[in-house]
Amino acid sequence: MAIQLSKTRKRVIYKPKRPRRTTYDIYADVLVVAKRGLLVSHVGGRSGLNFKNAKIHVQTLVDAELIDEEKLFGYSHKYITSDKGDKYLEFYNEIVKLLSNNN
Repeated sequence: MAIQLSKTRKRVIYKPKRPRRTTYDIYADVLVVAKRGLLVSHVGGRSGLNFKNAKIHVQTLVDAELIDEEKLFGYSHKYITSDKGDKYLEFYNEIVKLLSNNN
């Protein structure tokens, strides 16, 4: 369990740690968020990643053609989940269902 001090520091709060996400979990989170077509910073914030990690994961998904990149203005790009990305999400959800039924 993780130990966390309260803001007043008078008592100790025990909080269970959130389980770590696999790379595939992160990809699925990014793809779900990117369905609306967002900037990298927005994708990162809504999927629980900092900007540096969001940029790395988004670029990996663009290279794999799971996300489409649209140029907006200047250096800005909008990222949208592609059809291949939707197929990835379908397979990912099936695997999650299969694994959760075995427990």
